[in-house]
Amino acid sequence: MVEPSLSDVCALVHMRCRAIMHRPLSHPDLRSFQIGKGMSRTRRHPPRAASVFLAAGLLALGYVAYVVADAKMYQAIEQKRFESLRGIAAVSPELAASGRR
Repeated sequence: MVEPSLSDVCALVHMRCRAIMHRPLSHPDLRSFQIGKGMSRTRRHPPRAASVFLAAGLLALGYVAYVVADAKMYQAIEQKRFESLRGIAAVSPELAASGRR
């Protein structure tokens, strides 16, 4: 048996595609199809579920951004407070040498 060449296979595929494209619209599903009409409404617009999930994801990202910003701000405030208290509560050298608490 002889293997067909690539050009033979391409020619066969091309002929079949042309035959399919130019056959009459006899199938019931194909009768309602109009050339040039474009995509259906469901394909043109994203499904509502996708919009809902997008909104939920954006809300979740906003919440995470708020929590991270709040934590950073809290850390900065408490660090500043700690630094100011550390300067006030410094142990005198005499107290440290005596061993008292």
